[in-house]
Amino acid sequence: LSLFATSSDPGASTDARLSANIFMVNQLNSGGGSQYGIAAGIPGAAGVHGTRASGVAVARNAFDDEEAGLTLAHELGHFLGLFHTSESEGQGFDPLGDTLECPDWAAADPENCFDKHNLMFWAPVEDQRADVSLAQAGVLRANPLVK
Repeated sequence: LSLFATSSDPGASTDARLSANIFMVNQLNSGGGSQYGIAAGIPGAAGVHGTRASGVAVARNAFDDEEAGLTLAHELGHFLGLFHTSESEGQGFDPLGDTLECPDWAAADPENCFDKHNLMFWAPVEDQRADVSLAQAGVLRANPLVK
């Protein structure tokens, strides 16, 4: 996103630079459709500011505060190195061995997926939660942005 390139360097120290740029916007459009949030990369560029790879954006128009917070946590999860536990068609999965997966027979209805309560599940569901597995927690802790 060109929006990410508008981020500025937060300071000369390593501690200041190791930060994430977070943008709360009214709406995100991608390829003719709208989306809830986007991360500049998996993982994002830790400590790099002012580029198209420098941030996370969340659309505020479709959410209440709790949903916006969960979406922000999800997008930060991507920026810190986490993939979706399952992809929407039930065919792609993260590389971690301890996350639940959505079988292809359940993918048509996200509410039937085994991984629907994981922070990195691909879709919002009823009774949304932000569970993470031990391996996911390890990925998060290994990122230099996590202090």
